[in-house]
Amino acid sequence: MSSYLAACKALVKAFGILLDFARQYAAGVMAGSPVNYVKNARLCGNLFNLGDISGLKCGVDLNFFVDYTEPLDALAWFKELGEWPLGDLPDRHEFLLMFNVAQRRRSRSL
Repeated sequence: MSSYLAACKALVKAFGILLDFARQYAAGVMAGSPVNYVKNARLCGNLFNLGDISGLKCGVDLNFFVDYTEPLDALAWFKELGEWPLGDLPDRHEFLLMFNVAQRRRSRSL
């Protein structure tokens, strides 16, 4: 969860965007979080609700104010470049990215 677009963009570039994975696992992952604001955040965007008209694709409603002046400037820039897959950033929301990180096996020392 983040409103820092450069960080989100870097993660998407490095790992891709797994919307089906997020749709399937986001609710369970967030419900199991020990961090209250993560656990209490409400999934939002047309990925989770086809009737959502906020312009957000995959995100959460934090239900508290965050100053989005800088993130909205960055969002406008990314949109101009045609390089933004997560939609708009409504007030009180953050983008949600989820990744399927496979557990790496450690090599055995001889």
